[in-house]
Amino acid sequence: MAKRMHSVLVIAVALFGAVIGGNREARAVVPAKVVTETMEFLVKRYGDDVLREGTETVTEQVTKVAAKYGDEGLDAVRKVGPRGIKVIQEAGENGLDAVKLINRYGDDAVWVISKPKGMAIFVKYGDDGAKALIKHKGIAEEVIESHGKFAVAALNAVGNREARQIAMLQKDGVIEAGKQGDELLDVITRYGDKAMAFIWRNKGALAVTAGLGTFLANPEAYIDGGKELIVEGVSRPAAEMGKEVARHTNWTVLGLVGLGVLGGLQGLRIWMSRSRDREHSTMRG
Repeated sequence: MAKRMHSVLVIAVALFGAVIGGNREARAVVPAKVVTETMEFLVKRYGDDVLREGTETVTEQVTKVAAKYGDEGLDAVRKVGPRGIKVIQEAGENGLDAVKLINRYGDDAVWVISKPKGMAIFVKYGDDGAKALIKHKGIAEEVIESHGKFAVAALNAVGNREARQIAMLQKDGVIEAGKQGDELLDVITRYGDKAMAFIWRNKGALAVTAGLGTFLANPEAYIDGGKELIVEGVSRPAAEMGKEVARHTNWTVLGLVGLGVLGGLQGLRIWMSRSRDREHSTMRG
């Protein structure tokens, strides 16, 4: 295996000399030592991938990446191997952004921009769009397609559980396409997980246009101020109803009644015990 890798490396270095020698522009901007060292690294770490793609092809691609993107491009190639070259090339005029993304997120970046939808979101929304896709894999894509930049910002502001809740609310129509849906996502962006806690708890009321409008008019009063969202015809969450019952309960009276019941039970036990003692005395007599 080591002997085969050595042979591949020798071929790669020779091919680099041929490629760079025939390209005056590349020769002027790409230090031979830098590209040679990159090929050495790729052969040692990604030997099978280099063989699969073809040593000559990879050598030529590395040279072009180095000529176009310099050290940043070579760092990206070293980070993810030959497959990184492909996604950089497919990014077209966004190639430099792809290079920066790979250097920041490594294999996760390749996962995003190697898929057509992921690439489209990255091209349109940049690093923030890619970050949302990486942070919430398998969740973010559909929400972003429906709500664009508002979804990107909201998803980047919450945790994974809350992102799943956003996706479910979007499917259920609570977060609808259009102005109010975007405004609700903007609230999530501003208040993060605590906004989602309130929204999820009150999703029934928010599914009603009147309830959503009332909330959006002053979300801070509900999220930070503890104000209840009450919509006629919509039952409140069980937890909120429980709090309401607790607030209106006279605990003093309830406590006295409880003590009375306990006292009655204790008296009953004493009476029954004495009755048994009398029966036993009668039987012995």
